[in-house]
Amino acid sequence: MLSKDAPIDNFMSQTLITISPDLSIDDAKERMAENGIRHIPVLENNRLIGILSARDLLVFDSIPTNQNTVWPVSAAMTTRPITCPSDTPLA
Repeated sequence: MLSKDAPIDNFMSQTLITISPDLSIDDAKERMAENGIRHIPVLENNRLIGILSARDLLVFDSIPTNQNTVWPVSAAMTTRPITCPSDTPLA
């Protein structure tokens, strides 16, 4: 049974896969698929500036004007993601 007092780092991925904001959306999709992940942090100069989710990609791909063009991750990512320290209790 999960303890509400367990720190979230007990549930976090230990190996972090990240991308840059100028990576193409197609390359980001490929990286996410290869690693079986639905969310990927976006870093610039080793600083978190956004997160790209599978949902972000679905919304972005549903806009007809976005098709047939190479777009950078920065065009689809969620900016200013909410973060917390790794020792924050689960609940």
